[in-house]
Amino acid sequence: MTIRALIVTDSALIRKFLSDILSQDPNLRVIGTAFNGKDGLEKIKKLKPDVVLLDNVMPIFDGLKTLARVMKECPTPVVMISAPGERAKEITLTAFEYGAVDVIKKPEGILSQRIPDIAEEICRKTRAAAKANLENLEFMRNRRKNRTSIKEKN
Repeated sequence: MTIRALIVTDSALIRKFLSDILSQDPNLRVIGTAFNGKDGLEKIKKLKPDVVLLDNVMPIFDGLKTLARVMKECPTPVVMISAPGERAKEITLTAFEYGAVDVIKKPEGILSQRIPDIAEEICRKTRAAAKANLENLEFMRNRRKNRTSIKEKN
């Protein structure tokens, strides 16, 4: 079964890079791209992809805002694309709390010699995310919230 992926990022270069990588895997097919979170949310509802690769830093709706809306309005497995930087760890943890299945670092130096390794990781995480059970993720998210509220009460 071919996994249908939607790529959401404002960077035309990253959209092309990810599309090219996913297209090399016979089990993956890019069914569309979106240039911001609002466009992405509309395309998720319309195209119903098996998995979404969602950039965190975008205009209109950023990745976390888009992720929250996706999980509320049309739950779909999401792999976040995280830019390196000072807040990367915090953003990654928040993405998992909001329901992201996995996170990949935004490729730096697209012309680097690490492309085969990066490509393999992106395809592997995309295939795995498409198989995610969102009900289990919701259970784990609620469990984490309950644990946090119990700690706050003590």
